[in-house]
Amino acid sequence: MSTQATDPALRPGVPATAICGPAPLSAAAMMRTMVWFGVAGLLAISLVAVVVDAALAGTVRAWLDYPFSGIPGHASVAAEIFAHNLRALAGVLGALIVAQAGWRRPGGPSRTQQIIQRLAELVIAGAVAANIIMIGASVGAYGQRMIVAMLPHGPVELGGDVLALALYWQGRRRHLALPDIAAVAAISIGLLAVAAALETFA
Repeated sequence: MSTQATDPALRPGVPATAICGPAPLSAAAMMRTMVWFGVAGLLAISLVAVVVDAALAGTVRAWLDYPFSGIPGHASVAAEIFAHNLRALAGVLGALIVAQAGWRRPGGPSRTQQIIQRLAELVIAGAVAANIIMIGASVGAYGQRMIVAMLPHGPVELGGDVLALALYWQGRRRHLALPDIAAVAAISIGLLAVAAALETFA
């Protein structure tokens, strides 16, 4: 009998982490991934902003019609903003759970799990693209006024989102330890909570 046929660790395409247990989450790898996602996102936002500013500023301003009247400084408003941002984060973490369930399965993810994961990634990519277009269009239409309105909460919120995306990127192809996942997810959630408070009260 062939050893390769019975030992999943020798099957092509099945990483050792799916068989030998979780791999440590590298802080350096997470940082590189965060920088890559952050820079790519900012460049995409800038590109959309330049296009809108050059050709569509008036149309987009009429469509968005932002009053810039400020947000009521109430805890309920902060909670509503936090809940809205948390829903997007939940989608990323849900996709991570699907990916990790596959790597905890003997032999790696099943075909069905791989399909579900790809569909989840399409949804995430669509949501990210929609946010990039909306932010870029807003900046292109309103310029410095919009940039000021996104401070100081914007960079904090971006950090929370990018951290979650980096965690998913690290966990989509290998088995991660649950404490590592929980720690990073908690930091990401905490950043979104801080961003909601800053947006409401700062």
